Amino acid sequence: MINDILDISKIESKRLVLERIPFDLTALIQRINTMFEQSAASKAIVWKINSNIPKDTWFVGDPMRLEQIMLNLCSNAIKFTNAGSVTLNVDTQLIAPNKAQLTIAVIDTGIGIKATQHEKLFSAFTQADNSTSRQFGGTGLGLAIAKELSVLMNANIALHSELDKGSTFTFTLEIETVKAQEPLIKPTDNTNIAALKILVAEDNPVNQMVIKAMLGSLKIVPQVVENGELAVNIIKKQHFDLVLMDCQMPVMDGYRATALIRQFKTAEELPIVALTADVMPEDKAHAQAVGFNQHLAKPLELIKLTECLAQYAVVYEQ
Repeated sequence: MINDILDISKIESKRLVLERIPFDLTALIQRINTMFEQSAASKAIVWKINSNIPKDTWFVGDPMRLEQIMLNLCSNAIKFTNAGSVTLNVDTQLIAPNKAQLTIAVIDTGIGIKATQHEKLFSAFTQADNSTSRQFGGTGLGLAIAKELSVLMNANIALHSELDKGSTFTFTLEIETVKAQEPLIKPTDNTNIAALKILVAEDNPVNQMVIKAMLGSLKIVPQVVENGELAVNIIKKQHFDLVLMDCQMPVMDGYRATALIRQFKTAEELPIVALTADVMPEDKAHAQAVGFNQHLAKPLELIKLTECLAQYAVVYEQ
């Protein structure tokens, strides 16, 4: 919730600047699939992806923020669907040389939304009604962030929904295309990142899925706990090579947990990396003072996460 509030405040204060970099949309879709296929299976609903992305094409834009929009739409669809299916359709149509129209539709057979609620659904801290918030939880910020990000991208999000039948959220964007490039992430052959035993302390279920999917792409299966107190307790009992610690958690936050861990584990014995949206110099200084080795800004980026982990992996002699 803290990160959602920080995101919406950045957007509303015009401080959020979008990146423009080449990215592989197919790889992004694969990460989305990894994140949500298990969630859907656990609710016994069908999860489907249909995509016509050309194999030789990449796109130019802000992949992290596009992924954030898709995460919010897909997580809402699964949250509010108790039977049936959730389908992610990704369609690209070339509209000019080096330009395509990207259409992403998330279709569910969930509870649906009253027509009178459609407009206010994209407002911050709003859900369809109070009973929805009580039954399903959440802050009501996800769709507001998705809508604001789409405006920054000169894109559009449309909603079609019928109560008790389901909803379709459709995101459309005109986007520059480029030829497929060599992946930026190439873990060096002489570092064994996959051998790292990692503990993740993170309370937000969507963030947990994101981190697990990113680590999974590096062939790492982490242990996950949802608050700092659980992290402290499990570290006393089990060996880990590294901890990825969210700073804002219920019960015990990451700062307090790290300070306690440092009473029995040095920074050399157990590196702890802060996961935080707080990136001001004073925030970094505070994190260092309590015992974090370094920090990674949220939302996480796979490239930066990989570079961070490579520092702590065993380096084999050539």
